[in-house]
Amino acid sequence: MKAASQLSQRVMQNTNSDAARRLAAELVHDFNNILNVISGYLQLMQENPNSPDRMAAYLAKAQKVVRESSSMTSELLASNLTSGSSESTGSHFASSDGAPESAKRP
Repeated sequence: MKAASQLSQRVMQNTNSDAARRLAAELVHDFNNILNVISGYLQLMQENPNSPDRMAAYLAKAQKVVRESSSMTSELLASNLTSGSSESTGSHFASSDGAPESAKRP
């Protein structure tokens, strides 16, 4: 009986570790997506230095991504602090703007 109990505990520990690794991988992936979106808008700004309207539009979109990401990060932290859960519920950092390459050039 004692061996079965120890085995059960090891299985639970491994399951929790696997879930934590999957969540960490998702968060790293989502954070990288955020950086790519911001980088894309900065690149578009660099390509259009003589177009104040385009630069302002790209800057506004990059700022929106930063605000949304900051808000989602705060919500995720608050959720994990209050629930103590490490269960993943999907992509936490999806931007409503999409990827920068989908940005329409004015």
